[in-house]
Amino acid sequence: KNDADKILDDGLQLAQARLTNENRVRYLLACIAIALVINTAVGAAISRGLVAPSGPPWLPFAIAMAAGAAGAVFSIAIGVQNLDLQPCTESVMNYLVGGLRVLTGALGGPIVLLIATRTIIGDALVKLFHVEAGADALLKTTGVVVLLAFLAGFAERLVPSLLGTITKDGPQT
Repeated sequence: KNDADKILDDGLQLAQARLTNENRVRYLLACIAIALVINTAVGAAISRGLVAPSGPPWLPFAIAMAAGAAGAVFSIAIGVQNLDLQPCTESVMNYLVGGLRVLTGALGGPIVLLIATRTIIGDALVKLFHVEAGADALLKTTGVVVLLAFLAGFAERLVPSLLGTITKDGPQT
C-alpha cells in the first residue's frame, strides 16, 4: 500500500505543479495584456498627434508611461516563478493585482521623469548622463527618458520612496 500511496502523492504533486505553472503563465499574460493596452493607447495618442513633439511637452511623459509599463512587466516576468499561485488560489484578484502593478509602473515612469526634471535630483542626473543643458534637456534625450521610466516601472516601490523623500525634505525646486 505504501508504493501506491507514494505513486498517488507523486502524481498529485506533479498535477499541482503543472496547475501552479499554468496560473503563473496566465498571470503573466494578463500583465502583458494590460501593458499592451497602455502602450497601444500611448502609441495611438502619439500617432494621432494628441501628443506631438511640436506641441506641449507631453511626448517624453507619454514615452515614459509606455516604458514604465514595459519595466513593470519585465519585473513581473523575472519574479513570476516566485509567485505562490497555487491551483486553489486562482482568482480574478490575482489578475487585478498584476494589472495594478503594471499600471503603477506606467504611472511611475512619468512621475520619476517629473522628479528628475523638477527637483534637485535632476541636477545629479544631468551630471550622471552627461547632459549639458540642464534638467530640462533630460526631457529631450529619449534614451534617458526610456531608461529612467523603465527602471521606475521595474522598481515599482521606487516612486513611493522618492515621493516620501521629497515630501519629508520639502519641495526641491
